[in-house]
Amino acid sequence: MKKKEEVIGKIVIGNREFPILFIKKKYYQKYSYYRFKEDHFEITSYFKINKEKSIEKIEEFAKKLVKSGVINEEVIEEKLNNEYVYILGEKYFINKNNEVLYRDFKIKKDDKYYKNLIKIIKKDIEEVFDKYRIIMNVPSIYKLSFRDMKTRLGTNSKKTNKITLSYFLLSFSLEEISSVIVHELAHYYYFDHSKNFYNVIYTYMPNYDYLNKRIKRRIYK
Repeated sequence: MKKKEEVIGKIVIGNREFPILFIKKKYYQKYSYYRFKEDHFEITSYFKINKEKSIEKIEEFAKKLVKSGVINEEVIEEKLNNEYVYILGEKYFINKNNEVLYRDFKIKKDDKYYKNLIKIIKKDIEEVFDKYRIIMNVPSIYKLSFRDMKTRLGTNSKKTNKITLSYFLLSFSLEEISSVIVHELAHYYYFDHSKNFYNVIYTYMPNYDYLNKRIKRRIYK
């Protein structure tokens, strides 16, 4: 169903302005949700909202994100100039031709950027994937793939035996990426998020929580 969007205000963090977007849902939604979406804040609700009170809630929400490190100076700076990117935990500058020079390749920073990047670094990630699959005694039934995912870092499909990783992870080091790989491989044993499931993860990756937190806080290096 179509949704109605409206900019109801803005919030300033550091030297960066983030618009506050209200999305009126057409289908019933019991609660109103407040989210940070990389370059803006978002309120989604089925109900009519009080704009002033909603902006105040976003301001409090933003303070918590800054305090927790989800929004930090590095994230703000990247949004200000966007002159560089991270690839496997290393910073690479974007040249005047809007290209990233990585290894011996020139990758255009356009809509096909991630698809072209994965062609170059897929082998590195597959080596990590195979390493943990063997360590965790998971049979070679899974195919590894990558795609753009807005809300998930990875998925494990029972139907297709495919483990998919988000393009978002390509900015992080192989160590951080491995934490998501272990998470998805652990679903071979438990297709839930129970205590037993996490016990499998901690058995093979005791520092899982630390690595997962780095991803959530966008600490690339």
